[in-house]
Amino acid sequence: MSTKHENISDEIREQNKKFKDMPPKKKLEYFWEYYKFPTLAAILIVVIIVSMARSIIENSKDTALYAALVNAGPSVDYDAMKQAYADRLGIDLEEVFVTIDTSFILSPDLGTTTDLSTIQKLMALSAANQIDILAADDKTAAYLAGNGYFSDLRTVLPQDMIQKYEPYFVYYTYDPAADKASLEAAGVPYEEGSLGPYQTLEPVPYAISSEAFSETLTEAYYGMSSVVGICVSGENVENSVEFLAFLEEYKP
Repeated sequence: MSTKHENISDEIREQNKKFKDMPPKKKLEYFWEYYKFPTLAAILIVVIIVSMARSIIENSKDTALYAALVNAGPSVDYDAMKQAYADRLGIDLEEVFVTIDTSFILSPDLGTTTDLSTIQKLMALSAANQIDILAADDKTAAYLAGNGYFSDLRTVLPQDMIQKYEPYFVYYTYDPAADKASLEAAGVPYEEGSLGPYQTLEPVPYAISSEAFSETLTEAYYGMSSVVGICVSGENVENSVEFLAFLEEYKP
């Protein structure tokens, strides 16, 4: 009397014999009919594994520079700009990150949901020490300076660059009375004796006017006046300083 195991083995042999004798087209139809779901699942697993492996490799790369260009337009070829800067540093973009991020949008009145998400993104990236270069139109840059996003250029630029760019410095001056009125209007307590984000009532050079650089920056901001500085929390200060020199000379 045949056992259950023997019956299954006989069935398998019979199916294998049928499959062997089938013409190529029938073999394909047979395979797809009985194995399409396991095959699709296997393909999906492979895609997920490859995607995860690629993500791990990408995230393991060092970052040479992260530049956040707030309210910049799409008219500039930023990929070419990244490559030119990488060539200047002598680095390979396949091995090291250089990011020029133009996804930050802030409206003049800062009253939209997009503004809120942009501010949250800026706060998160700054807190994580991710932003090195920070550029924006004049009004937006003044707002960001008032919230302490920019470095005092006198503390990060070498002396020769301070002398070179000083005629183009853009200054922030903390106004206690205006800050107090603004906070009280918003229902936020004001701390008496506050010296603002830079802990001084003296003017602080936080950015450099676009007039000091090539037309690329002006083009990125639709011909409007803009500024660029070094983020206070950025870790790639040396590369940020080099990026400023690069902006002066860059011509696509």
